[in-house]
Amino acid sequence: MNECARYGLVVTVFLTFACSSTSGTGSAVRGNGGSTGEGGSGIITGNGGSGIITGSGGSGIITGGGDSSGGADAGGATGMSCNGKLTGYIRDFLAAQSPDFEPFPPKPGDVVFPNRMPGKLDKNMIEPNIVDTMLGADKKPVYKLGDGTTSWTTTGSANFQTWFHDTDGINKGQALDLQFTKDPTDPTGATYKYDSAPNGFFPIDMQLLGNEGRTHNFSFTFEMHTRFTYVKGQTFHFRGDDDVWAFIDSKRVIDIGGIHDAFTQDVNLDTLGLTEGKEYPLDFFFAERHVYASDFLCETTIDFTNCGDVTVK
Repeated sequence: MNECARYGLVVTVFLTFACSSTSGTGSAVRGNGGSTGEGGSGIITGNGGSGIITGSGGSGIITGGGDSSGGADAGGATGMSCNGKLTGYIRDFLAAQSPDFEPFPPKPGDVVFPNRMPGKLDKNMIEPNIVDTMLGADKKPVYKLGDGTTSWTTTGSANFQTWFHDTDGINKGQALDLQFTKDPTDPTGATYKYDSAPNGFFPIDMQLLGNEGRTHNFSFTFEMHTRFTYVKGQTFHFRGDDDVWAFIDSKRVIDIGGIHDAFTQDVNLDTLGLTEGKEYPLDFFFAERHVYASDFLCETTIDFTNCGDVTVK
């Protein structure tokens, strides 16, 4: 069995929501009467339609509502078109200098996850409650264990602070776009997805701090900050490896910390006490720390209301 198959490292995120749009009634590229026609579906759709940008009552990636004839500010998304693209921020680490990340192959003298659970392999160390249940004021996860405290796979608050903050001499970051495309297997046309298969999730190969002598550039974190409008029936399903945390309205809803095989957790947004029709922040955090493979799949019909906030550094 090869190392990838052995460790089964894969990230699969399913976000299931509903959407509306920057466009008014009508469908486009061209529908009945062009962009002001009624019904229909396409890249930009009107009432009842579906697409990457949809009208009121539709579903898609970026939403607003209102009449496209009113100009760029007519819709809730202020006429903004992301063309299915959401933007996050990725940070690269040198594993040899960052004890929370795994050098590969380990060299004599390397200390990798020094507090690992006795009798457990790295790949089995799921650690809940590494981070607090509430997002910090800086919109980043808060290391729950406190100063001077370590866990099986973390080495204290000072090192964790660098995971999602630009830190000179420790990491190097840049914006990263995830391009969503329509899922051809969904007969409703409402689902869009980002899928790193078959090549894996290696968006910074030979970039930033480099591959460290490996085939791919491992040892990185990724964060994405966006907003959505809640409607009943929305769900959040995740399956993946290594640390993943998601926060809705600054409250932790997914907590899969540590180094582990692919793991699944589900969230029913109807149980979160959200107000239908109200806009909420969604903050997503991921760390690739265990070196063998990295894959990322995200499927969504979420009512995103922006394209991603990369100013949260």
